[in-house]
Amino acid sequence: MKNVVEVIKLWKKYPSTSFVLNNINLFVPEGTIVGVIGENKSGKSTLINVIMGQLSYDSGLVKICGQVVDGRPLEALNDIGFVSNECRFHGCLSCYEIGNIMQHIYTNWDLDLYHKYLRELGVNVFRRVENMSRSTQTKLMLAVALGHSPRLLVLDEVTTGLDPDIRANILYVIKSYVSNGKNSVIFASSMNSDIDRIADKVIYLDDGHLIFEANMDVLKSRFVLYSCSNSNYRVPLPEKVAVVAKYTDGNTNSYLLDKDRTMLIGSVPTIDDFICFYRYAPKKRGER
Repeated sequence: MKNVVEVIKLWKKYPSTSFVLNNINLFVPEGTIVGVIGENKSGKSTLINVIMGQLSYDSGLVKICGQVVDGRPLEALNDIGFVSNECRFHGCLSCYEIGNIMQHIYTNWDLDLYHKYLRELGVNVFRRVENMSRSTQTKLMLAVALGHSPRLLVLDEVTTGLDPDIRANILYVIKSYVSNGKNSVIFASSMNSDIDRIADKVIYLDDGHLIFEANMDVLKSRFVLYSCSNSNYRVPLPEKVAVVAKYTDGNTNSYLLDKDRTMLIGSVPTIDDFICFYRYAPKKRGER
């Protein structure tokens, strides 16, 4: 399986600030959705901007579809679709007019495919941008991003703040896009539940550092979440060998258990659970 994106030992420092994107590795194989999660100012958008060629980097290597990205305009832009949480089109334009404009920008623009995505997303082709809600503008941008059949779709906070039914519609289209086994997605989001639903792999950034990278199937099949009240202070003694991490929240103790080493029945942990174990579990001196 080929990698559509390769980020190797990436280092990016902003002048006059203490923020550093520190030694980041990211590999996006064909046919996969990779979720990038983390709080605000964790480095998600910086990583996206570097991958898109909008920011240069200090050291490391970034490649998209085999082409090195170094902060200059990408020859591979025909192979990339990008959607942010802000509409970039002039308000006076209709979807129909935008489609006609795009065919002069992308050499592989497919007007019929663009109209197909508009229909799937429930967007009226003759509606003007200025008369659209934010969610409809997001759907329009997604249709534009997919209208030239890119190998890579890059999404930056596209579902944040949208209603659940609209998010579900957008996630369905994204999932369908990678079903051919060749296309890939990088999905940076603070909506961890959306990452849970569609991502094949997840990376968690915190203050510019890569905290963990894991396949979602492995996370969900390897671990079990077990919670109990403080009155039942700890897991039964025979189960202590299964404890991978623990944190206390109010009157509840939560344990991350190795599924192969426990008989306790719990629940499948979510991305939010793993983040809680990182944030709130006691750390040894010197650990982040």
